[in-house]
Amino acid sequence: MTTLKSLFVASLLVASTSVLANPVSTAMKQMNSQLSTLTNAADSAAFEQSADAFLTASKSAQRNKPKDLNDAEYQDYQAGLQQVIDIVEQSKKLAAEGKLPEAKAALGQLDAIKKTYHKKYK
Repeated sequence: MTTLKSLFVASLLVASTSVLANPVSTAMKQMNSQLSTLTNAADSAAFEQSADAFLTASKSAQRNKPKDLNDAEYQDYQAGLQQVIDIVEQSKKLAAEGKLPEAKAALGQLDAIKKTYHKKYK
């Protein structure tokens, strides 16, 4: 039993260290998770709540520089994330106005941005 506890603690420590070591990856995973929640939101309140979580994660990703990017690439990376942030903020506004279908439709723009920037920097 003690060995099992030790193994669990060790694996937890390794997992938390790897998460802390790459805040961009963590933020991107959170964004992906929230995007799924956004597109499946049943009502405007759920959409807005998920949009807030998505925006928090995307702003975190925008603040943290991926280790492999030079300064010019980092500025481009930030500009791409700003496009994402702007789209989600606009979608959130539409949801707040009771236009949930339009809010979800506006999120369709994110896929092209994701493909473009992942191709460049992933």
